[in-house]
Amino acid sequence: MDEIAFERDKDGFALPSGQRQAAFPVVFHSTVGLFMSSDDAERSNTAILFLSPWGLEEISTRKFRRLIADALADRGIPSLRFDYPGTGDALDPPSFENGLDVWEQSVVAGAEFLKSLGYNRLILIGQGLGGTLAVKTASRLANVDGIALLAPASKGRALLREISVWAKVVDSYTNLKVEEAPSGRITIAGLSMPDEIAADIRTLDLVSLPHPPNRKWLVFNRPDPGVASLISHLRSRGDEIEEHPFPGYQELIANPLTSKIPCEVVSAICDWAHRVKDHAPQADGRRSPGFIASGILSGDGFVETPVRFGLSNRLYGIVCRPVGPRTGATAVLLGSAYDRHSGWGRVTTETARALARSGIASLRFDCANVADSPPLMGAPSQVLYDESQYADVSDALDCIESEGLAPAIVVGRCSGAYLGFRSILKDKERICGVVAANPFTFYWDKENPRDLVSTTQSLQTYGRKALDLGTIKRLMRRDVDVRRVARNITAGAIHRITGVLGTRLAFYWLQTTEQKYTIRYFRYALNNSIPVDLVYSADDIGLDNLKRYFRIKGSTLDGFTNVAVDIIDGADHNLTPKHARQVFQDHILKMALKFRPTLRL
Repeated sequence: MDEIAFERDKDGFALPSGQRQAAFPVVFHSTVGLFMSSDDAERSNTAILFLSPWGLEEISTRKFRRLIADALADRGIPSLRFDYPGTGDALDPPSFENGLDVWEQSVVAGAEFLKSLGYNRLILIGQGLGGTLAVKTASRLANVDGIALLAPASKGRALLREISVWAKVVDSYTNLKVEEAPSGRITIAGLSMPDEIAADIRTLDLVSLPHPPNRKWLVFNRPDPGVASLISHLRSRGDEIEEHPFPGYQELIANPLTSKIPCEVVSAICDWAHRVKDHAPQADGRRSPGFIASGILSGDGFVETPVRFGLSNRLYGIVCRPVGPRTGATAVLLGSAYDRHSGWGRVTTETARALARSGIASLRFDCANVADSPPLMGAPSQVLYDESQYADVSDALDCIESEGLAPAIVVGRCSGAYLGFRSILKDKERICGVVAANPFTFYWDKENPRDLVSTTQSLQTYGRKALDLGTIKRLMRRDVDVRRVARNITAGAIHRITGVLGTRLAFYWLQTTEQKYTIRYFRYALNNSIPVDLVYSADDIGLDNLKRYFRIKGSTLDGFTNVAVDIIDGADHNLTPKHARQVFQDHILKMALKFRPTLRL
């Protein structure tokens, strides 16, 4: 392979000085996979098959797996990562009556896909539940030379119990009330595990599963007696095992926004995989993969095509079309924070398909350096609220036009709402309308950026929590940072007072820079006749911020006839409850239907 010049990112990873491409999207077994090829693919017939975890852990580690795949490609090892049926961008199966075997079949199909490209030797890399699936399915796969287990769960029952505990933490963090959270199923981050899958997982015991002989193993372990027993068993029969603690595991999986990539784990995985590849039997005359067709997914009322677009095909996304004629503008569905483009609780995938059944096409995609899209060359590694993301929106609009799907509206939640709204300042000719849910702000001071993690909660939320028995108990245990809460309440009250004086009493000299620019941006949308729908959860801090700058009259902003406001009771910031998702979806459909679709000649 030719020598490549490298630079370093904030996590210490070596990045090519040129723009890296997104992995090539492929379709098989009613799911979407991402195949990362290698310039050295001709020299080996070994490929990596990734098996992902489930739930919040999957969302938080999406970028982690992309970085491993990129690093493996730089070492000459191709790979495939994919979504299990009923997750991410995969189609929903007719039923889950066969339990965990539904997901196991997709693992087998992934291996068969790699074999069809000429890769006859496999290395499996599984994290969490994916590690258990790797062990469980290895006996059904031919020529598995190595298995890497990243924080594997030794017992399925313990894994489900851990997910349930994490779910309560997530609900508390997102201010989802107990009565609003789903019950009766294994649910986290808006994702519900099918009952049949959960029933099979409860019976799993990693130690008692059949273990294929003569394999090389890599284990990044967290304290788990069951995994320790497995390692002891494998060593007793002569298997070659490399074992490490998993540094930074909790920081990796806790939250997509704050997820920190353990670069030493990435390096160790690549080193181990390279050794396994070098010791694997090499077949003579192995054919080159050559051209790979991406394919399409056809579902109930929709057809989806995975695409790459932008400079050097740097961005990855899914174009979702209606089966019948288009009825309105195409929705560009922007991601929130560092969530993958299927969205929190898979809401974006479900919204795109529902819109298609009403005749509305859409594009959902990962912005640069989010999930499966590599960084934009020259852009900062922390991309949220950064001006570099306008290039991503512009490239998405180019993609829409090249697919013959103009005109377009932009849609987003939180940071995605900010990006969509602010994009009209850059591309007002191509953006017909905006639907923004729970935007925290409309102005970002890059010289004095806000803390993305510790943003203040609304005053209503603080008031409700102050009367909550759980909060009182946490105060008694000193688990609550009282000083930080007091500062946030004080800041919120001061901002609200100055906002009222500046807006309602016309004390212009009291208006902050943020307030002045925000009003200016909204006037720009008004003057250019761009309709804007704002959707807020009743207790969201973004609604407090909006009220500091504007007066809400019924369902509109005073003085802005182009802006509609809808406030949802019983919803969290992420719009987790079903009724909140439906309100958001209805606004997108209503906005898209305002505009005639452009017909390609």
